[in-house]
Amino acid sequence: MIKYIAKRLIQGIPVLLGAATLVFLIIRVAPGDPAVAMLGAYAPEEVIQAYRVRYGLDDPLWEQYLRFIGGLVKGDLGKSLITGMPVASQVINVLPYTITLTLAGLIIGLFAGVPLGIVAAVKHGRPPDTIMRFLSLTGLSVPSFYLGIVLLYFIGIRLRAFPIVGAGDFSQPLGYLKHLFLPGLTLGIVMMAYVTRITRASMLNVLSDDYIRTARSKGVTRRTLLMKHALRNALIPVVSVTSLYTIILMGSSVMIEIVFSRPGLGKLLLQAVEQRDYITLESLIVLYSVFAITINIATDIFYAWIDPSISYS
Repeated sequence: MIKYIAKRLIQGIPVLLGAATLVFLIIRVAPGDPAVAMLGAYAPEEVIQAYRVRYGLDDPLWEQYLRFIGGLVKGDLGKSLITGMPVASQVINVLPYTITLTLAGLIIGLFAGVPLGIVAAVKHGRPPDTIMRFLSLTGLSVPSFYLGIVLLYFIGIRLRAFPIVGAGDFSQPLGYLKHLFLPGLTLGIVMMAYVTRITRASMLNVLSDDYIRTARSKGVTRRTLLMKHALRNALIPVVSVTSLYTIILMGSSVMIEIVFSRPGLGKLLLQAVEQRDYITLESLIVLYSVFAITINIATDIFYAWIDPSISYS
């Protein structure tokens, strides 16, 4: 197991290096000048040039690249071109909000989507199955930001059941959870739609297998048949979707954080794009790449836990 994890981590290094290189080149060739974005179009040319020299923006491209990669190797994400603050400190301040929002959407999606998918598969072709398919298709069709606005209006404004803006304070857990509920529910509903459909499809495939019919003929109870025999094998596609959608959830948090005026990596990323903050933008995208690689490795390990026949070689 340890050798397998180490091997997967080593394999992730060139992927991360490739992602960092691609991000660096794309951002550098994109139109716009961060010095002009910071100082304004009417700033004197000498002031703009001094700004470029100060932050190394007039250095050769290869030198900027080596400085960028060298900083990443040391764990230094650099300093923002706009605020002058270390990017790492900004990330530390907002990362917990993005992680808790992603986890909330993940938990709601899994705890609701898996049971609904099982019910839809067991009631295949009957009204519960039709209802589940309709609801899941609706969840897939509605953009997350629009769904967030709808929930914000009806639950937050009309019913006044939960706060509609801000993220609360970690020192007040109950208040923080109240602020987290609506944005977490927004991501959770979309996640639930994906999980419900893939669980239903996977369960239908498993329930038609020979070993399920054999277990049923031997008098295995319905609950044991579903939970112990069928669900365990049906979970592998669900894990695949969960792994992929966890990464998508972190990306979707950008719009959700804007709709609910929450701090987070998404909002920080959007500000960096608007202000042409090269350093912050590069560092954040590389950070997202690290999350994606880590989630993929965790998924591979979880596969082997679900199905012992999967080899670590």
